[in-house]
Amino acid sequence: MIITFSQIIIFFLILARLIGMVMLAPVFSRKEVMSSVKIAFCFWIATILLFVVPLPISFATTPLTFMIALGIELCIGMIIGFITDIMIIAIEFGGSLMDTQAGLS
Repeated sequence: MIITFSQIIIFFLILARLIGMVMLAPVFSRKEVMSSVKIAFCFWIATILLFVVPLPISFATTPLTFMIALGIELCIGMIIGFITDIMIIAIEFGGSLMDTQAGLS
């Protein structure tokens, strides 16, 4: 299988979004998970998603626009990770409130 230049660009954009998400995701942001595991996870998921994500008609052609696109994808991934972290915190807080109201604390 021949991998084109546009697929390599899409791979790095997917990888940037996954790295941003893993930085703030509830499960992966803990210190118990090693950095090499996080990087390997992002790399293999990006490799799998490369063949699912359709190639755009136009993409970043200059290094500056590519870096801006990487920054945007990283920010989107961080937003996704932050939102999932907020949802997990809300569930834990709700459980804590139920525990306190029930008198089990």
